[in-house]
Amino acid sequence: MLLLTACLRDLKFPEKPSLKKFLDFRLCAGDLEDKKTEHRRYKAELDIIGRYYDDNSDIGDRKLIKWKKSFKESFIFDSTA
Repeated sequence: MLLLTACLRDLKFPEKPSLKKFLDFRLCAGDLEDKKTEHRRYKAELDIIGRYYDDNSDIGDRKLIKWKKSFKESFIFDSTA
């Protein structure tokens, strides 16, 4: 998946959005914080991507919706544990 250059420049984590990959990246960077902070940061990354792609594009219509749905499901799964 290729993101626009301007979008990549604004992202802190310029890879395919995945909560696990994002948290692994943050852990390797040595500045992983509490769960609430990291979830807020990940959601901000998804919001940045959303600003660059409209709902009619492949990324905006399919992928971003899928990533946000997966992120919301992680909250549901996490809260039942």
